[in-house]
Amino acid sequence: MKTVQIIIVAFLGLLWTSCGNSKLKDVSDDSEFKGMSNNIFFTNQPMYYYKYNSEGGIITDHFLSLHHDDSNGTKIQDIPKGSHIKVSKVYRLASKDGDSSTWITGEVFPSPNVPLSYETALIESESFFEQRN
Repeated sequence: MKTVQIIIVAFLGLLWTSCGNSKLKDVSDDSEFKGMSNNIFFTNQPMYYYKYNSEGGIITDHFLSLHHDDSNGTKIQDIPKGSHIKVSKVYRLASKDGDSSTWITGEVFPSPNVPLSYETALIESESFFEQRN
């Protein structure tokens, strides 16, 4: 889990420096992400809701992190394991050097009546949410 936290922090740092030279593409309707976009899941571990310290992010001014002490933002709220998380859109973020990453936006519901808009990196091999039957 520590590795995932480090990857997310590193990704946010790369995003921060590459945002001006990047290209954002909505891939929500691509077959790879169609089942994910506009769907509700459950968090499978505790998360943290942050407001960016400097300028906002790509879509919102808030992001989710697995890291309890993320230097890219000010922690606003703890998100407990088992909270509802809606994935509204899935984006590909391509930098000018040809690398790309997957970015998701939506709302997280730490309590039933309080939706919080977020954006976060999607690490496809290490998902922080799950669908329950």
